Amino acid sequence: MKQFFLILGTTLSLLACSSKNNTHSVIVGNDADEHGCKRSTGSQWSQIKRDCIQPFSVGIKLKPVSTTSTQAAYILVDKDRIEIFSSEIPGSVIAQKINDTEWKNGNWVVKKINDTYELEKDGKTLYKNN
Repeated sequence: MKQFFLILGTTLSLLACSSKNNTHSVIVGNDADEHGCKRSTGSQWSQIKRDCIQPFSVGIKLKPVSTTSTQAAYILVDKDRIEIFSSEIPGSVIAQKINDTEWKNGNWVVKKINDTYELEKDGKTLYKNN
């Protein structure tokens, strides 16, 4: 009987010590979107460049006008178009040239006043690059 309890105790101890590892490994940088752009590196698909870009590296930085906002917007200027990257926009928006100083897409308007770009939404200036 003593031997039975010794074997039972040993078996239960061994079973208690073994554990199943149910963790899933996460691969860093495995967050590519449908175009292959990796969000973890700050890459986004550019409709103008037709490639993954980092807007903060190749675009013009526009700072928020509001003191409560901390996120910048970026624009990529092409001949007759401007691509707008903002946290308020999923992906990006292409604004078409209206005249020499204005580009528009729906509620979004980019204005160039002297050498300063302004980004407006619904008639309100949200970002400037000065």
